[in-house]
Formats: sequence, C-alpha cells, structure tokens
Amino acid sequence: PSAATGMGCPDGGDSNQTPDGCRGYELTRDLNFDTDGDGATHENGVGDSGDDYYNSNGGWDPIGGTTSTTRYVAIFRGNGHVIRNLFARVPSSTINYVGLFSLLGPGGRIESLGLRDVYAWTNYGYAGAFVGWSYGQLVGCYSTGTAVVALGSITEHRRAGGLVGQTASNSAGGGSIAASYSTAMATAPAVTSQSGGLTGRSYHTGGAGITIQSSWAAGRVTGTTTGGLIGAVSGTAPTVTDNYYDTQATGQTDSRGGLGQSTAALQGPTGYTGIYAFWDDVDLDGDGRVDADDDAWDFGTSSQYPSLKWGGFDPTTQFAVPPRPVTPVTPVTPVNLAPYVRRGIDDLDMDPGELARVPLAGVFGDEAPERLRHAAASSNPSAVSARTVGSTVLVEGLAPGLATVTVTAEDAEGLSAQTSFRASVGRVLSFADAEASAPEGGVLRLRLGLSRTSAAAAAFSWRAVLDSGRSAADAGDLGALGGAGAVPAGASEAFIEIAVPDDGEIEPAREFLRVELAAPAAGADWVLGVASALAVVQEGVCDRSPAVRDALRGSGECWAPSDVDLAGRGYLDLRGQGVDSLRERDLLGLSGLRVLHLHGNRLAELPEGLFAGLGALERLRLDGNLLAALPAGLFGDAGRLSSLDLSGNRLSGLPSGLLAAAPALSRLDLSGNRLGSLRAGYLQ
Repeated sequence: PSAATGMGCPDGGDSNQTPDGCRGYELTRDLNFDTDGDGATHENGVGDSGDDYYNSNGGWDPIGGTTSTTRYVAIFRGNGHVIRNLFARVPSSTINYVGLFSLLGPGGRIESLGLRDVYAWTNYGYAGAFVGWSYGQLVGCYSTGTAVVALGSITEHRRAGGLVGQTASNSAGGGSIAASYSTAMATAPAVTSQSGGLTGRSYHTGGAGITIQSSWAAGRVTGTTTGGLIGAVSGTAPTVTDNYYDTQATGQTDSRGGLGQSTAALQGPTGYTGIYAFWDDVDLDGDGRVDADDDAWDFGTSSQYPSLKWGGFDPTTQFAVPPRPVTPVTPVTPVNLAPYVRRGIDDLDMDPGELARVPLAGVFGDEAPERLRHAAASSNPSAVSARTVGSTVLVEGLAPGLATVTVTAEDAEGLSAQTSFRASVGRVLSFADAEASAPEGGVLRLRLGLSRTSAAAAAFSWRAVLDSGRSAADAGDLGALGGAGAVPAGASEAFIEIAVPDDGEIEPAREFLRVELAAPAAGADWVLGVASALAVVQEGVCDRSPAVRDALRGSGECWAPSDVDLAGRGYLDLRGQGVDSLRERDLLGLSGLRVLHLHGNRLAELPEGLFAGLGALERLRLDGNLLAALPAGLFGDAGRLSSLDLSGNRLSGLPSGLLAAAPALSRLDLSGNRLGSLRAGYLQ
C-alpha cells in the first residue's frame, strides 16, 4: 500500500519517509488492551476475562500467525506511540512464535514503537516482546514491565528475549537491533533453553550476519542459559557494538555480547559522553548519513537511564517506568532436583588406631532423603580410611598424617552433592589458609596451624617457588626466598612473613608464588599436612603513569584491580588531562579494550610497545596532541582497529608499514598535520 491509500507511512515532510512513499503500516495513536480499566490484562499468565481481547485466555494473535509459514516483510512505524498491556499466550505443544509479531522476515522493519507491560508466553517456541523470531530490523524501540516467558515441559526450542526471542541471519538477510532498550523480564527455565535481556539467542546460518548496536537492557533475566544482553550464540557471532546491560537489574554478570555495567554507570552520563560517546554515530533512518534526524536519545539526569526521543517519542514519559517484577507461570512438569548440602561436617582430630563414626543425618537435603545413597573417600588412605555404612561414615586413623574425606550423596537418577571434612591423625602441621596476598611494599603473612599443642616447639623450614603456569615477575625482586621458624611450645599456630619490595616496574596485576613447607627433621613429633599455600603479590596498576593509574583504579586502591578486571575493561577515557608522556607498559593487560580516548593531551611521542596486546581495540583517538613522529611498530597488534584519529598533531611523515597490521581500518583522519603527501598505495 502507498501513503495515498491511507495506509503505510505518513505523507509528506517526514525525514524518515522512504523515497517512493511507503510499504507497510503505521500506528497513529496509543493503544491499551486493558479495556476494563482494572490495571492488568492478566494475573500470573492467566488472562483477564473482563477485557475485550481476552480471546479465551489466548489474548493477542501475533501478526503473521504463530507458525513459520508467514513472515512480516514490510515496515511497521510506531511514530513514537505506545502499546500498553499487550497479552499474548500460546500454550500449543507445536513450535510457535509469540510477540507483537510472530516472525519478522528479511526486509521487515519495526521502528519508533514502545511496548509497555507486555506479556508474551509460549509453551514451546520463541517469545519476545516485539518478535518471536526475527530476520529483520528493530530500530528505536523499547519494551518495559512484565515478563517475556518461554516455559513448558518440552526440552528444546525455547528462547526468550526482552525484545526478540531469536535474532537470526540466513542468505536472504540478517536480523538487527539498533538504538533500542528493554526493561522487560525474560525467562526460559527449561533444559536447553536460552534467555537474554534483548534477545534469547543469536542464530546465524548464513548471509551478512546479525548486528546489535547502541542498545541497553535492564530487565531481570533468568533461566537455564542466560546473558545480560544475549542468552546464547549459534553459528558466527553477531557484531555487537556499544551495547550495555545492567548487571544489578538483570542479575547477570556475563553475556554473549555487550558489556555489563552497574546501574550508576548506565545512568551517570547525561549526554553523548563516556560509555555513550558513540551512540550519536548511528544511521537510524537509513538515508546513508548520520545527521540531526538520527539523534535517538535523551539522557535525562544522572539518576535516569537513557530514553528514546527519536521517531516521535516523548522521553519524559519513559524515565518514570522502572522494571516491574512478576511471577512467571510455573512449569507443569515436575523436575527432579539434585540433592544439596544442608550443613558441613566438623573436622576430626584422631589418634592412630582410633575409629570415629560420623552420622550423616541432616547433612544432605533432597526431595526423598531416605532414598539417597552415600559414599566416602579419603585423599590419603595410608593415614586415614573412610567408608560408609548406611547413613554413617566410618573414619579410622591408620598413621600420623592428614586426609580430606569427601562424602557423596546420590539420588536414584544419578544426581549428587558432595561435602568434605579433614581428619588429622597425631600431631600435624599445615597451612591454615590456602592463600595470602599483599601489595608491593607490604608483607605477605601466611598462617600455619598445628593440630595439637605440645611441650616441645615444632621447628619448620620453608621455601617459595614460582607457581606453575602463573606470572611471577617479582620472584627476582624478592630474592632467594626461604627461611625457618617454629610453632612455640604450648602454641597451635605460627606465621611466615615475606616482605614485598616496591620495584616501580609495571608488571601483571597479580603475581604468584607457591610457598612450601619442608618435611620435618628426623625424630620430629609432627608430620606434614597441607604443605603449600599461594602467595599473591597485588601489583594492580600502582606503577603506571598517574592518569592511567587513576582511570583504572576508579575510587579504589591502586593495587585492587586484578588481571580479570583489566581484561574485561572495554572503554578507557584519558582525554584532556594534560598527559605529556606514557610508559611502555601502561596499557598492559587491557586485552578486551575496544575504545581508547587519548585526544586533547600534550603527548609528543609514544613508546613503540604502548598498544601491544590490545588485539580487541577498534577505535583510537590521538588527535589534538603534539605528535611529530610515530614508531613503525606502534600498531603491530591492531588487527581489529577500524577508526583512527591522528588529526591536529605535528606529523610530517608516516613510517613505512605503520598500518600494515590494521587490515580492518576503515576510517583514518590525518587532517591538521604537516604532511605533504603519502606515497601511492600507502593506505592499501
């Protein structure tokens, strides 16, 4: 249909209108399916029979039906309107697709539409607020409030997402999500199911691929396989750019794409800055350029999430809409749950030849505890034997030593739970703590425990060695580590103390040593138990250049960031801080860094290895500095670098091969330098 027939997009003057009129439909006013005005269209998944669209507890019939035979391939423009209280429930045992739309085909597009308090439920299929299964585009849309649910007894084909159940790509086209958000709850609790804050699964079987850009999620995500943004990925991973999920609101610490942020971090920026610095670089209307017509977001105050203003939305009506918790429908098929540990078992101190009975009553919990089978095993059978008789563990001390006794409870279907305790025989010296840590300039303090006191001191010796497979660059700084000590007569503990020097060198955020006790001297009245412990030097970021150190430490101590913290950081902003120099290893460990801002400083030179190890780096700004030359190997690890800004410096030439290791580079700005020309083919 065209605009002239009264269907499709509005006629004339619309910057979002397609050049040849329109193909599709538009929404000209808000809709509310709560026709009886009682505030809801369902209660815990049961429809409100007082509403006009109750439909025998089925509610909304998704556009396109609920099977794979029809797909919506046109445009649906919401014009900033909101559909409230949409209720769609399909309890069929055949595969189906549930949401406002069932399937969005290649070329299909939904834009500038809000769904508030949506509830999409399927027993066997794909559930999303907007679309069950999408090969098309979702642009400038949001969903809030109630659950998006995929439940049931069948153990496959269930995906749930706050916006889309499953986003897919094939040879005909690839699904995409841009400038959108969801605070709807998504849950898919059955075996092999997936749920995510925006989409339950990314499913690629061919074609150009799937993209998700400049979007966020803050709805609770629960289920078997979950993710804050994307629950699971099948096939080629999607291209995920500048997307975030609220780790507190979603309850998720991981996602198959996107970066987890705290609520404060998501609400803090009040414009296109910080984590949202590139959100104004998205062509939403598809006209091939980014301009004022693509300005999608209103950031409100520093205590509000970003809200949409593009396409006719009033952002002030969204700021006040928090996620609303709901109770999802409980699956009807009972599931056998594994046994669990209700309480621990106390450690034993025994004499050689002593037999101890350990009752297991109350140790394990289960739906049928009387049917549990128990087993016990000793880690040191030459010192301690362990076996079960019914619901009792028989432990016998055989010789001086220490053993860990592991007790297992197993149900009729092979599901099990384990707990353990220690049994010491005679006088045993062990490390009481498995690990001790200290920053550079501090003292590592490891506690030793003696199972029994004595009138005689227990003399011991120790040494420290590199922990196998871990970084331990400080080993040389600490020198030849080793020493002797004793547990005093009548005492039960002693300490090994190791002073950690501050060498001023940039090293991995955590460095590891293994401290080992030597065997007792001949004639000693004690034996070794736990003979080694881990000593962790907390290097953190203390020795890095001040601007880098302060940015990476945040509000905490400089020794606090770990290797995991550094590797998980995707964005670093050092712009306009007057930085005039950087150290060679200032960015060590930032292997996940994608965006780095160094513009507006006073950098006159850069160390050649500054960006070494930054294999994930995509966008780098070095403009507005004093750079006169660049090392040839500066970008040797820049395989994913796509945007590089070197404008406004003093460069008079570029070394040969500078960009040879940056095949993905698509945007390079060299304006405002002293460059005369580049040799032919330099940028190829």
